[in-house]
Amino acid sequence: INIIPCSISYEFDPLDKEKAQKLLDKSSEKTSHEDVEHIFKGITQKKGFVHLNLCPQIKGSFSPDELATEIDLSIQKNFKLWDTNHYAYNKLNGNNKEADKFLRGKKYFDDLSSTMTNRELEYIMLQYANPIKLMENKL
Repeated sequence: INIIPCSISYEFDPLDKEKAQKLLDKSSEKTSHEDVEHIFKGITQKKGFVHLNLCPQIKGSFSPDELATEIDLSIQKNFKLWDTNHYAYNKLNGNNKEADKFLRGKKYFDDLSSTMTNRELEYIMLQYANPIKLMENKL
């Protein structure tokens, strides 16, 4: 095996509202063009800052499970976190004073809160907090 994993992170997920609504509305069915529409929106809509990292090379012999673990760990170690990640993580964990230090994240979620339900906002915040949770549990 000779692989160079790549991590990409962006400050804002242009599909976060759709993801939250889809998770909450379990009865909805996917339309025939939904995937293409989401890919297009994901490429063309506002993402804020974007970070692309070519991770260290992985060489050697691995079982499929070992290789998957190596790739996951490499991506997680090299994943750039943004104010949106830190704000959501701290806010969800009741660290409001710490959360308020991440001004761009605070503004983003304050703006979102005026256009959606609290439950939808919580799903979105969980999405943004997950990279930090993963790093805490695996690294």
